Amino acid sequence: MNLLARREHSRLELAEKLTRKLALDGDGLLVLSGVLDKLIKDDLQSDQRFAEALVRSKVIKGQGPRRIVQALQTRGISKQLAANAVANCGADWRDLAAAVADKKFGCSPVNDEVLKNRSNMQIKEKAKRSRFLQYRGFDAEHIAYALNSARHSL
Repeated sequence: MNLLARREHSRLELAEKLTRKLALDGDGLLVLSGVLDKLIKDDLQSDQRFAEALVRSKVIKGQGPRRIVQALQTRGISKQLAANAVANCGADWRDLAAAVADKKFGCSPVNDEVLKNRSNMQIKEKAKRSRFLQYRGFDAEHIAYALNSARHSL
């Protein structure tokens, strides 16, 4: 209960923490499984609430949907539940990608004229920005919008 009082945890996180802390094995793991089932039944632990809380936290930190889904899955959240939590969070991923890019690189667009002239420096700058947004977990559509120079002239 102390763990759940601090923040939401997934069932997998709780199981791992308690197994490690209490050095459980064999029969202890069966008892732990029963306790976790009771917590879920009493609605004290919910993977859905955990997923929603984690998604909100990651969106505030400027992370994209791919990275958020990956983080949820490593914490034991099913692919379906992770996808639903990301889809229902209400984030505008294109605007978030643009805001993250602007915060990191400033509001200046990559100059399209120089790209047409095949200046290595400008191509490298666009690739650098693109790689950064990919690392943050944004899709190609979100990245294209964030790097679009027409967006800056609005």
